[in-house]
Order: sequence, then C-alpha cells, then structure tokens
Amino acid sequence: MLSSTAQSRRSGFSLTEVLLAMLVFVVAVGTILALLTRNIEMVNRLSMENEAMRLGATLEQRFSRQAQREGFGNFYASVENGATYYCYHYNGGTGTSLIDGEYLPNPLYPLPENAALGEDYIVVPSARPATGANLTRIGDEVVALDGTLFMVELERLDEGSHPGAGFPPVSATAANSAVIVIQASFYPVGAVGITVDPAEVDPTYEYILAVRR
Repeated sequence: MLSSTAQSRRSGFSLTEVLLAMLVFVVAVGTILALLTRNIEMVNRLSMENEAMRLGATLEQRFSRQAQREGFGNFYASVENGATYYCYHYNGGTGTSLIDGEYLPNPLYPLPENAALGEDYIVVPSARPATGANLTRIGDEVVALDGTLFMVELERLDEGSHPGAGFPPVSATAANSAVIVIQASFYPVGAVGITVDPAEVDPTYEYILAVRR
C-alpha cells in the first residue's frame, strides 16, 4: 500500500514540465504582442495616410485659389522648379480674428479636457510654403498642432510622362500647359526645419493634383 507522501509526490508536476509550460506561455505571449504591435503600426499608418490624403485636397484647393488670385502664369512660375510645403492640421480658436480668411491658433492651447469641438475650438487644415515669412506663421500654428506635421515635396509631372519626369515646364501660355499636374509627396517630420532626403526615405503618401488655367 502506497503512503500519502508517495501519492502527493506523484500528483505534482516535475521541474521539466513546469519549465516547458513556462516556455509555451512565453512564446504565446510574445506572438500575441508581436501581432498587436504590427496591428497598431498598421492602424497608425492608415490614419496618417488618411490625414495626408485630406491635406492633399487642402493643398489642391490652395493652389487653385492662388492661380485665380495671382494669375495662372505667376502660379506656373512658382512651381516650375519644384517647391517644399508644410501641411498639417491645427486647433483654431472659434472666437479669434481671421488672417487671410483662416483662423488663428487657439489661445487656450493645450486644450482643457472638457473642450468641445465646434464650440471651444475647430480643426483647421493648413498648407504653407516652407520659405520666408511663412515659417513664422507655420511655427505659430504648429504650437497648436492636431495630428501629424508633414513636409511635402512638389514635383511637376509632364504630360504623358512617368512620375519624376519633372521640370521645367514648356511655358505658362503653351497649349499643352493649360493644366499643371503636380505630385505631392508627404513625409512626416517631428518639427519645422527637419529635412528629409526623398532619395533615402519613401513618402507616407503621394497625392496627384491638377491646377487648371
């Protein structure tokens, strides 16, 4: 007849079994974390691409207004050698005065937790050239940044050519130049002034826009 001590020894787990169970657990947790991290990265990238797509539409509207205001020839000349822009959303104050038809950054930024969209602030899309006095305006707006700051490289696409055929255009009055087709490549950056080498980094999003005469 077996003693109670012998029975308890047989009913427990051996050290090998415990180590094997721990190994299986660690592998399972590592696999779950890897999948979770990959999914989070995918969601973040899709969110960034969606933001860039909306800002691309903002850039296209800005160019259309600029071409109407300054004349097609002047606008044509402004993009003939490519250009760099900053595109982003910022929190604007609903009660602030307007500059050039746009809202000023919200003076309450950072926003309080109970701030209500539409009542206390609005999300304003912005697209500005990375030159001269625009940098001061950009710096003021990105203090209230809402989302991602993009550096956008512009490249004109010649008619019938592949992306990258580029500049210069024939002329601002040539019949085949009645529409300017531009490729806008969006690169997320951490701050104004940070540069990205397009030869080394792939854009997060590429937006093809057209400006008509």
